[in-house]
Amino acid sequence: RLQLATEDSEPEAEEERAALIDALVKIATTPIGSCASEAGPNLAIDLLAASFETAAEPVRLAIARVLGEVGGRHHATLMALLVQDPSPAVRRAAVGALAQTPGAARSEALRLALADEAGPVRMAAAAALGAGDDPGALDALARLLCDEDVEVRAAAVRAIAESQHRSAADVAESA
Repeated sequence: RLQLATEDSEPEAEEERAALIDALVKIATTPIGSCASEAGPNLAIDLLAASFETAAEPVRLAIARVLGEVGGRHHATLMALLVQDPSPAVRRAAVGALAQTPGAARSEALRLALADEAGPVRMAAAAALGAGDDPGALDALARLLCDEDVEVRAAAVRAIAESQHRSAADVAESA
């Protein structure tokens, strides 16, 4: 149904598409009674991912949104595809989803996103790296200080400050 709505250019289809995507995100993020497992998120992601290869941008964006809401550690392959999506909006959402995902693969993908052609993607990757615990993030973030986009440079400064603030707090806490 969602794929059909994405192929329809009528204004009503946009409303239907938004409602369907919101419903899938809600399915993915709402615990169901005492069975609050990963079945809901995985079902919603599987429904969206089933047509990923031919999906329109709104569907790919919905997949990234769902992964961002529930964490995408079980969907690493899908996350890798989304970070390389042709749409900057989808790549930005995928970076946001990666920010919620633990692990080394997260850091590697975020470092790659620092070189994205779209400024908002680089900014989101910088923020995610600054908020994480990747020891190599500072070197990667420092390279953004020479970015041609002033907003990206500012995001890099904020991310470095965030990382340093967390490091100082960790040292103070362990003392």
